[in-house]
Parts: sequence; structure tokens; C-alpha cells
Amino acid sequence: MRRIFLLIVLLFPLLLSGQWFFVQFRGVVTDMFDGTPMSDVLVEVDLADDSQHLRNIITKKNGEYQFELDRGYHYSVRYSKTGYVAKTLELDMTLIPDTPDVPFYDMDVQMALFESIPDIDLSFFTSPIGRAEYKESVRTMSWENEFSDAKRIEMAKIMREYTKTFRGYYARTNAKPPIIIANTPLVLKSDSSDVAVVHNALETFVPPDTAASYYNDIT
Repeated sequence: MRRIFLLIVLLFPLLLSGQWFFVQFRGVVTDMFDGTPMSDVLVEVDLADDSQHLRNIITKKNGEYQFELDRGYHYSVRYSKTGYVAKTLELDMTLIPDTPDVPFYDMDVQMALFESIPDIDLSFFTSPIGRAEYKESVRTMSWENEFSDAKRIEMAKIMREYTKTFRGYYARTNAKPPIIIANTPLVLKSDSSDVAVVHNALETFVPPDTAASYYNDIT
């Protein structure tokens, strides 16, 4: 009994100092376009300040991942898979108080990855795309900060161009469909403007013999 009491006394200061507090970081990795869970995604956790590697997690068929992080550190979490563009998040837990009023914080993040394609600059994703920080007003981790807001706006512009390229928008608009004039296809070049096409059609158009009487109206 005396040993048990002594153990409790020794542990009590640790509990008060928040050393046992942790952040439960979990979520699901999905495909950006169809939302299906992605397996075999490597989730790496490092210390952002000195790049010290801490752990790896590989997602299963359900795309889920989960790990616990101690307060007082600035983390980097990177999601990567062969053939896909990697994404990185920052988790700044340095401002979490020593004695939080809850045993842990629960962060649920669904990460969407997309395939890497040529002819589009995706270097934006080599740096973190968002940062979660401790927010005193809500007493938990939050993405609502200047860093994340700026990254969100910039990423939206890039993803609009990516989506057009990936979905074949530019391929379709460059390969314009032929215009049929008098049963003769006029094939448009990809660099032809609408005005140039109209002028070309007017200059080269020859009506068929069956339409001669219509165009040579003598009345």
C-alpha cells in the first residue's frame, strides 16, 4: 500500500504538468476526383524545426491513418504515393498550455491526393499547404490562420488549371470539331481564331452545282 501511495505521489506532478496530454491526429486519404479511399499511402511525421523523422504509417484499403502527438512541438506531416502529388501539413503544438482542460485534442483530417501530370507547374505542393495552430479562443487546434488562408487561395487557382488539364478540357478545345459547309468538312487548326475561320470560309467557299440556280437568280 505504501509503494502504491508513493507511486501516485510521484505521478501527480506529471499529470499536473500535462506531460501525458496528446493530440490524436487521424483521418482518411482519398482520391480527389472520385472520393474513394486510397491504400498504400505513406504518411510521414517529422519535427518541422529540425526535420527529425519520428514515424511512418501506411494506409490500408480503407485509407485510414491515426497517430498520437505530444504537445510542445512543431510537426510536419507528409502524404505521398507513387504517381501522385505529395502534400504536406504543419501542426504547431508549441502554444498548447501545460495544463489543458481536456485529456487530449482530436483532429480529423481527410486528405485528398491527385495524380501527377506533365505540362503543369505543381511546385506549390513542395511546401506545406496548411498549418494548424493552437487557438486560445476555442481551446483547441485550428486551421483558421493567415498562413492557411493564403495557401488555400493560391491552391484553388492551381487546382482549377489542373482540373481542366486532367479532365481534357484543353485537349477538347484545341481539337475543334470540323464545320460542315455544303457537305464539305472545313477542318480548323488549333491556333485558328473564330474570326480567321469565318474569313477563310467566305474566301474558299464554292457552292455545289445543285445550288447554282439559287445563287444566279436573274430576277
